[in-house]
Amino acid sequence: MQIQDDGKEIRSKANELLLREEWEEAIALYSQYIDHCETQIKFSNNAELKKSVCLALSNRAEARIRLRDLEYALQDVNRALETDPNHNKSLYCKGKILMELDQYSQASHFFRMALQQHPNATEFQESLDKSRRFESQGKTGVYDLSEWVSSGFMGRPPDCAEYLGPVEIRSSDVGYGERGLFATKDVEAGTLLAVTKPVAIARALLPEAYADNARMVIWKDLVTEIERVVKRSTKMLNRIYTLAENDDGDRKKELGVPHIDLFRPNVGYQFETSCDPVDMDRVLGIADLNTLTEKGCTVKRLAADLYCSSENDCVGLWVLPAFVNHSCCPNTARLHVGDALFLHASRDLKAGDELTFAYFDVLLPLGMRRELCKTWSFVCSCHRCELEQSLQENLKDIETDFARICDKGGEMDMTRLAVKLEERLTQLQRRLKAKDRQLIRASFASAYWPMFRSSLLLKRWGRQIPSIETLIDAVTSALPGDETALCAAAAVVDKLKANRGLSSFQEAMDRALRICKALYGKQMKMPVMKALIDAHVRNRGLIMPKS
Repeated sequence: MQIQDDGKEIRSKANELLLREEWEEAIALYSQYIDHCETQIKFSNNAELKKSVCLALSNRAEARIRLRDLEYALQDVNRALETDPNHNKSLYCKGKILMELDQYSQASHFFRMALQQHPNATEFQESLDKSRRFESQGKTGVYDLSEWVSSGFMGRPPDCAEYLGPVEIRSSDVGYGERGLFATKDVEAGTLLAVTKPVAIARALLPEAYADNARMVIWKDLVTEIERVVKRSTKMLNRIYTLAENDDGDRKKELGVPHIDLFRPNVGYQFETSCDPVDMDRVLGIADLNTLTEKGCTVKRLAADLYCSSENDCVGLWVLPAFVNHSCCPNTARLHVGDALFLHASRDLKAGDELTFAYFDVLLPLGMRRELCKTWSFVCSCHRCELEQSLQENLKDIETDFARICDKGGEMDMTRLAVKLEERLTQLQRRLKAKDRQLIRASFASAYWPMFRSSLLLKRWGRQIPSIETLIDAVTSALPGDETALCAAAAVVDKLKANRGLSSFQEAMDRALRICKALYGKQMKMPVMKALIDAHVRNRGLIMPKS
């Protein structure tokens, strides 16, 4: 029996909509066509109709993949493969769905089956190669970012698999009812701990004059994307529901500690179909508390002018990193590679150590940091904060002056403040260890930078404040993986190039390489890290960060 003309017309319109990337409309027509054909199949076991239904199911699955409706897409290809286990397009489509679900090993199996039927299909071979690469990354945590980093982050970032290293979620002593992410073994600084992809992400270039309005637009875009994802992915919804939507300790205790396998790639996951509607108020409350904003050279790119009147802004919701608590003296660093978030140890860690990173700019005095903490309704009690709290009476006037100068500007005033701070640290020398003095300097780092940008200021005040190398070490004592410190360290290396044979050059290079390792991980090859240091000087010039 031939397919009736009305069925052919529906299929033709659906194919046209698919080519035009009108996914919702295409899904509706393919559904109509599939129902039409299956009604006829009930009365006749027609092979042509069955073949046509398989193709329509795979096309509908393709449209659903584009809408991130992976669960229903997987149901479509499974239905097609029940009818024809060798249906080539469905095999390939299932491989793509499994890749999106981080099931890299299974994806390779289906890409390989599709390729066996069409050995010369370049697209199939490329997908198989990618799935094998992702399978290796997900198991070993070995990523090659060399080419992208060497280019100064130009071009499209490399695609990355999700990876879960030696970490687990446990109850934390930070706050009441808190959970945190902990190291499960000893690791060196630069060790990759996790690579995770976002539930949703939103980016925009923000002109300075319209930054506030633009950020509202970004947030709206993010909320829209989160809503779209959670209504189509039970797995992602279950991940999100492990997070708290407020700082209610009792509610966090009720949530419990989720099993880490929920975030592990290549672990089988059973979809749980629920008739309950998504609680969007809860989801948005979770997003409001747990979204992260990422800025830095991986977002701006080294080739961009860091001091232009616009900036890139990137906000997203990554579930596993949301379990990492804040510290003003953190031990991990975040790195964006496209949408993927890499989490590296920025200090040596012992098994059982809780992982922390900075929720905001921590190169500020205690009072300013405490104000920023209020956004998340917590008070940081790390060693650095407790140190500055114990010195509050000694530093109160300096903090007040710092805040006033930040509001009004003035490089000369900032430099005078740095000199005043050094005098105060000398008075406190008997009370403070050398590393504690460095932490205090880190809190007022922007008071020191103007002098290193100005030969006039350097000539006037240079003997009264420490060297730039000391300041770089002060910044990295608080924040080991810091772009600002790397920029300054790269400038020092460049200035000492002429004295390549002297130990001072090697010391400067070692300092810059340590910062690179904390930021980009110890997997980065030595020549690439050196090229990155050169790129900071080449693209930014011999300048120090602005206050």
